[in-house]
Amino acid sequence: MFGERPIEMGTLGHEVPVLRHIRSNSVYVSLFQSAFPRRREPKDVISFETVGRAIAAFQRTIVSANSAYDKFVAGDRPALSAAAQRGLRLFRSDRMQCATCHKPPFFTDAVGTPHFHNTGLYNVDGAGGLPGPDQGLANETHKKVDIGRFRTPTLRNISVTAPYMHDGSMKTLGDVVDHYASGGRAAQKGQPSPLRSTRVQGFEITSAEQGDLIAFLNSLTDKTFLSAPRYQTPYR
Repeated sequence: MFGERPIEMGTLGHEVPVLRHIRSNSVYVSLFQSAFPRRREPKDVISFETVGRAIAAFQRTIVSANSAYDKFVAGDRPALSAAAQRGLRLFRSDRMQCATCHKPPFFTDAVGTPHFHNTGLYNVDGAGGLPGPDQGLANETHKKVDIGRFRTPTLRNISVTAPYMHDGSMKTLGDVVDHYASGGRAAQKGQPSPLRSTRVQGFEITSAEQGDLIAFLNSLTDKTFLSAPRYQTPYR
């Protein structure tokens, strides 16, 4: 809430109006009173302490583990289509190495100690630079080697999180597969980033294989999770 590098929720310096806004909402007042019944004073019921605790408690409940892939792994073999099963084998293959960074079951290597990678998305200056002020991890470390390195996102529910990449510059999963198959979008343009990860060197893939890989990625969508009432806004 109070982060400055990067700025996310922008609360710092606006603490009083933010709390005033929350406290003026009768729905939130009622919900906070139910969640923190031992607090009597209005200023104690809704404070940044209780807001932080409420957000943390809510985030701990967010578990997505009922996708077609999850059912398949649990033993329901028909849950995953034949195309998706072929895509899973490609995903795990040494040729594509998708699972190297997007490790099951979380489909990211950012669990515990996060890892950061440059996927060769840009090379605007011949030295691996990115357009605009966001240069990835380098914004924090100020090291050239960290330019364009970003934390690996999870692939769970990836079919509903378009557009893709850190800047939303890819509209479809097909675009993303093409990016990695070519060794990075900068490489597609004939000038691969000198800072790209050694894991992003490109691979051969047919149109049919791309369809299978995307079928597998779509199988990571947990529809029950996405439609669960407990995750919806209290105003519905």
